[in-house]
Amino acid sequence: MKSEVFQTAWQLFRENIFESFGECLRAAWQRAKLVVRLRAGLAYFRFRKANGEIREAIGTLNSSIFSYQPKSNGQRRQPSPVVVRYWDVERRAFRSLRIINFLGFN
Repeated sequence: MKSEVFQTAWQLFRENIFESFGECLRAAWQRAKLVVRLRAGLAYFRFRKANGEIREAIGTLNSSIFSYQPKSNGQRRQPSPVVVRYWDVERRAFRSLRIINFLGFN
């Protein structure tokens, strides 16, 4: 897990998302913790939406909790270290958030 976090931090640093590597490392750890919670089951978290509104979300990446039929032929984009995709339990759809807008867990 440590190597994955450092790889994510370096990607964030190369893309000039944050001013220092320390900020990139902090964001990478937050992203890793969020993804672990999402894969384990339901995660309750907060983030700032693009319009500035604070959103409290309940999400998951555990496929035993939701069912989804993809609309495409299976081609997936390369995952971005900046964005976390999750299944929104309340809205019953995939959503995403930018890790720089993540505020914490409820």
